[in-house]
Amino acid sequence: MGITSGLCAISTVFLSLHACNTSIESALSAVLPSASNGLIEFLSKNWPVVGITSLIWGVVLGVVVRACHRQKRLLQKKADDRAHEMYRLNVILEEKQEEISMQNEQLHHHRENLEKLVSERTEQMQRAVKKAEDADRLKSAFLANMSHEIRTPMNAIVGFASLLNSEDIDELERKEFNEIITNNCNALMVLINDILEISLIEANQLHLQKEKFDIHPILSELEYYFRMNNSKNLEIVFDNQGEGSLEMVSDPIRFRQIFTNLLNNAYKFTEAGSIHFGYEPGEKGTKFYVKDTGIGIDETEYENIFNYFHKLEKNNNQYYRGAGIGLSISNKLIEMMGGRIWLHSRRGEGSIFQFHISGSETYTPPVSKLANSQLQGRSAALKNRTVLVAEDDSTNFFLIEKILTREKMQVVWAKNGHEAVDYVKTNRPAPQELIVLMDIKMPRMNGINAAKEIARLCPEIPIIAVTAYAQQSNKRDLLEKNFSDYIAKPLRPKTLIDVLERHVQVSLES
Repeated sequence: MGITSGLCAISTVFLSLHACNTSIESALSAVLPSASNGLIEFLSKNWPVVGITSLIWGVVLGVVVRACHRQKRLLQKKADDRAHEMYRLNVILEEKQEEISMQNEQLHHHRENLEKLVSERTEQMQRAVKKAEDADRLKSAFLANMSHEIRTPMNAIVGFASLLNSEDIDELERKEFNEIITNNCNALMVLINDILEISLIEANQLHLQKEKFDIHPILSELEYYFRMNNSKNLEIVFDNQGEGSLEMVSDPIRFRQIFTNLLNNAYKFTEAGSIHFGYEPGEKGTKFYVKDTGIGIDETEYENIFNYFHKLEKNNNQYYRGAGIGLSISNKLIEMMGGRIWLHSRRGEGSIFQFHISGSETYTPPVSKLANSQLQGRSAALKNRTVLVAEDDSTNFFLIEKILTREKMQVVWAKNGHEAVDYVKTNRPAPQELIVLMDIKMPRMNGINAAKEIARLCPEIPIIAVTAYAQQSNKRDLLEKNFSDYIAKPLRPKTLIDVLERHVQVSLES
């Protein structure tokens, strides 16, 4: 717009100049002489008019040149601005292209990861489905196996208990029936204890009670027990018998349980030959073992042999009783004790199970034997001793009464904790005159509160817990709550008499 206005102004000036120039030329034509001298004289006289015309043309040209330069600069600036803008847009475009390229690469990477993730998840789902199917099969097999393992001894118990009421059986048959009932009760108790052990292990409620103990008495006792119950006439040998002693800092109850499970397993699968067990000291610790000449195990079974409820009978025509729990529990206990278990076996060539646990050292203690005089007269000391039985179940009391009266002991029945406390309050017996057998779960007053009150009245009276709370943690808790000793149900006569004799002997020596 500014250029157009300037050009219009210049055109106006040119028109004015042109008109002025025409007027001058007319004037010159009128007065111009024909002679050159006259022209010189004319120019001399009229020079101001010619100078003004030239000046005006110079000014006009200067204005035009400056306008052109200004327009050039404006055009150059616009060109530079547009070039800068184009450069900036080009940079932005390159950045966007790079961003799009990175996004494409990320999308490609994510697609690959997604495919990999889908593949992994699919594999996980397949494994989970297989595991669930295996667990379902295992549950079904477990329930079927448990039903069989429970009903089999129960059938013998119920059946032979009914036969005991027959009048036409002689004393020898009665004794045989009693032995069968006892054996099947023991088998049922082992099964129940194993199931409870698994529950405690899986719930992380099984706690080790570490103490210093000598393993030789435990292994010697196991040798004696399995020899006494050796109906197959196997050779059962504790190889380290008479070699000194091995002392260990661990849980003696769980140590015994591990060896008992391994020996039971060896005895079950060995029909002829021998079972040897013991230990081998070494630089890296003591290695324990149980070796048999039984049916052996395929190497393909090594991985599963310590799984819960795994059994070997599927490859054999012979059926072996058991729930497939013992080895699993032993494996878990050994791991809890800081060790591991392994085996070497071949089908038809026997097996050897080996394990090690932490915290053992070898030593040879002096041999000390109990003098015969110390062992004499213990059973006689029970005679006429009064036993207060706090038990709410009449059948359990009847059993205890029959056991104790055979030892010529006096039995008093308290049907709950409150009656037991009242008896002690009323009679105020001396510690040497009374022993209390206390059930825990009773009406009105439970055994724990009753023991607390009796201990307050007569602190020296021994109070023995007789309870169905049979776990080691239960025993530890009760021994911290005014109880002198502990007997787990089901009650065994020999165990009851041994415990009573021990406390009577302590009272006699004190």
